[in-house]
Amino acid sequence: MKTNSRSLPFLLCVLVMLFGTALRVIDMGSVRFRSPDENVYASQAQKWSASGIRSVADEWENRTELAVFPSPVRIGYLLPLRIAQAITGDATPNAGAELSCVASILSLGLVGVIAWRNLSPTAAPIAMALFAVCPPELMAARRAWMESFTGCLGTLLLLLMLECLRRSEPRAWLVAAGALAGWTVTVKETSVSQAGLLLLLLCIAYVRQQRWRDIAIATAVFAVTATLGAWWVSYSIGGYNRTVEFFHRSYTAVANAPYGRMYETGTAASWIKAIWIADPLLVSLAVIGIALLIANRNTLLFWSAATSLLCFSLPLTTEHRMNLRYASLGWVPLCFLAAAATVALWQWLKRHASTKEQLWAKGFAIVVFCLALVANYMSFRERFVSTDLQDLSLRMVLNRPLPITPER
Repeated sequence: MKTNSRSLPFLLCVLVMLFGTALRVIDMGSVRFRSPDENVYASQAQKWSASGIRSVADEWENRTELAVFPSPVRIGYLLPLRIAQAITGDATPNAGAELSCVASILSLGLVGVIAWRNLSPTAAPIAMALFAVCPPELMAARRAWMESFTGCLGTLLLLLMLECLRRSEPRAWLVAAGALAGWTVTVKETSVSQAGLLLLLLCIAYVRQQRWRDIAIATAVFAVTATLGAWWVSYSIGGYNRTVEFFHRSYTAVANAPYGRMYETGTAASWIKAIWIADPLLVSLAVIGIALLIANRNTLLFWSAATSLLCFSLPLTTEHRMNLRYASLGWVPLCFLAAAATVALWQWLKRHASTKEQLWAKGFAIVVFCLALVANYMSFRERFVSTDLQDLSLRMVLNRPLPITPER
């Protein structure tokens, strides 16, 4: 009986995996225009292959107009992009888009594994389905941005840390989690924030379990890996002082750029509205999932709520940075909360419906959920694909402007 109860969810996971992969591959070729950031990433990776990363840093430093674009300190992303260009033989942003697509597909599989092991087999295909049609994630998967790549790293890190709680031995899981958390220093600033929060949550859980040695191992591995990563970035760029100057220059330029003032500025209310508009199905179910924390002290749900809150709150702490791309690490945790809510609603239906009513009630609920998934995907095509939207900035998501990106 236990085998039968797992075989159907497993089959559904496989079908959703194929379905989600198809959606990502199909939409890759529909991009008509590449955004400035996509072209910059592709150019930096190509120049690194041709003349070294130091030449990329020299160019970014000497050309003042490049200050509003990503600096070459994100070599933890530029390196895999370089590899993608070498494998595909394509130095255009198309190689970056293919890397994003692969990363998003891997994230889809990781979502299923995490939900299966930490919620229930029933929740796994639901979480995967919600992530498969999540419009912001589908948008990132067809672009040569780094958001799908960082999202994949964040999802993998979440899986490793949850496994650390489940397994006291071997400590290879703990070493891998600490190393990956430290490695995010080389990738992106928001990745470091998420990794730090997950490491803190892991250490808090270890304190409750009195696993002091594991706390020491996790923090030590994280510190060593982060230090080595920071050294690699500084050495590649041309020194510690130069790296710090790059961060300062980039932050100052972006804060004062016309693009940010025009498209990424708004109120907290407008930011919340943009999040809901981007994926109303996921956000609505996730709110119910947060309410479940009161009755269900599930580690994954608590970590998901904390992580999503951090990711969606960070853009509010800086001026002119309200862009859903910067909150990309928050969508996966919402999928777990939403899946838990969906399973809870399903169980409520089973308890309160009579035996005769359950068959049609279950069928009706499945049809409604599937139609909601289809509506989510159609919303993505209408809002993002048909307009060839160039970014996920606040004003673009709310006002659906023409696909024209102003000069930064």
